[in-house]
Amino acid sequence: QTTPVPIQVSDTISSVSGVDFLDLDLDAAELGGTFFWTPPDDQGQVTHYEVYVAEFDPESAGIHPNGTADWTLVPNGTLPLGTHQLDLYPDYPLDRHTHLLIYT
Repeated sequence: QTTPVPIQVSDTISSVSGVDFLDLDLDAAELGGTFFWTPPDDQGQVTHYEVYVAEFDPESAGIHPNGTADWTLVPNGTLPLGTHQLDLYPDYPLDRHTHLLIYT
């Protein structure tokens, strides 16, 4: 039997803000343009960003019954720290996606 020892836990929130998207693709079922965001104030725990489009059911309040199957990483969607925008080339299919997700 061993004696338990305390450990220090750090719980840091590092969310982006000011997310904006200017859609320059004129087709209703497609996206194309630039995603912009403001980086978190505390970036000490941030190593990179990942940008997804997602299909959400408004009734589910963020619960995804299909796991991440409803999320799609956009092309070139893994970005290094210091990047605050992503260019999405025209003709990206919208499918049933209704939300933009940026993870730190």
